[in-house]
Amino acid sequence: MSREKLTAQLAEAGREREQAIEARKAATRRIAGLIPRAYRAGIGVTEIARLTGMTNRAVYDALHEAGVTPTG
Repeated sequence: MSREKLTAQLAEAGREREQAIEARKAATRRIAGLIPRAYRAGIGVTEIARLTGMTNRAVYDALHEAGVTPTG
């Protein structure tokens, strides 16, 4: 494969990577906004973690950031 073709493919892959990073950030912001509402609606930390692919610790951190004190 030529150098030009490889550099073009690398550049394209880099753009795709940046788009994926931005999509992940947007999804994380969306999840962070939903976590307190879900918890207040009675969905437990473990279930939230399972549904979002986050760790329990990350869910507790999101609740803390939102000013929600988990009980139980």
